[in-house]
Amino acid sequence: MNALTLPTGFPRLNISLSAKPSPTVARLHRAAYAAADLPLTYSSIAVDDFEAAVAGARALGVRGIGVGVPFKLRALAVADVVHDEARAVGAVNTLVDEGGRWEGYNVDIAGARRALAEVLAVAGARFAIVGAGGAARAIAQALREEGAGVAVLARDPARALAMTRALGLDAPLPFDATTDLSAYDAVVNATPVGFHDPAAVPFEAGRLAARQLLFDAVVGSTTTRLVREARERGCRVVSGPRMLVHVIAEQIALYTGARPDVGVLKRALQSGAVTGDD
Repeated sequence: MNALTLPTGFPRLNISLSAKPSPTVARLHRAAYAAADLPLTYSSIAVDDFEAAVAGARALGVRGIGVGVPFKLRALAVADVVHDEARAVGAVNTLVDEGGRWEGYNVDIAGARRALAEVLAVAGARFAIVGAGGAARAIAQALREEGAGVAVLARDPARALAMTRALGLDAPLPFDATTDLSAYDAVVNATPVGFHDPAAVPFEAGRLAARQLLFDAVVGSTTTRLVREARERGCRVVSGPRMLVHVIAEQIALYTGARPDVGVLKRALQSGAVTGDD
């Protein structure tokens, strides 16, 4: 069996594992495979027992796994080999089968970097990141590598402190309904709030100023209330689907050894989802 084809000649399967799968992810992967005539297919799967699902994927000959919420920290322990960028942030969002071993990567870092570079000169900008999970860690690492100032704001002080220590950032700041966000050039929602319920918000858009950029890392099938209201206030917006396009491009490069046409991914995104981007 080579990297892309099963002994039967059927397309090899790639999957994503999360608590709530996004149909957008599968649609973008399949569009890229079809455009490049790749012998691959893709399914997004909801799981409770992540470790058992990964073991099952190995038995099924799955080539690659996209790791979603809330399993990115747990995926670090599942990987047989952990690459440097994933080890640095303590989270894995992509597992690739290489000779029967799962190799763990974090391509959220590259995805965030590329998405932000399309709309903002990151170096020297001041970012507030709300959240302290796997997505927050990856975005913070991307920003730090690009020379931005990063402040971590979170309701869970222990988790936030673990994140800032792991990444060499300043101690986290407490976050609640009264926290002042006006001192920052950009604010990142790296929490899952808005993922299950697009009307839910991690903070009110009224706390943003028109001069600020909002990066809402939530990926869903509809625009979140936070993105919609931030745009109404005049904020520039980077939505989760913009980052997703670049994350998927990085994953496909790992699965196949060749970078896909990002334009194909963007057109597939626009054909079936409202991104909310500027």
